[in-house]
Amino acid sequence: EKQLAEIQLSLEQLTLKRDSLRKSVESHRALISPARRLPGDIIQEIFLRCLPSKSNAVISSREAPIKLTQICSAWRDIAVSLPPL
Repeated sequence: EKQLAEIQLSLEQLTLKRDSLRKSVESHRALISPARRLPGDIIQEIFLRCLPSKSNAVISSREAPIKLTQICSAWRDIAVSLPPL
């Protein structure tokens, strides 16, 4: 019974460690996403094309250009550096 309890405790600890490692892997997958490898000038062009063509952009956290600044700090820097945005 004692050995079984020790094995069960070890299994629970390993399961927690595995879950923690999975979360870490998932959080780091974003770092290798294709969007992060796009050149800045391409991202700028995408941002400019997100703007409405028939009216002024609405200042809303749900729409471009504000939404674009919330993706990551690199995208925020690009969006803020573009005068049209």
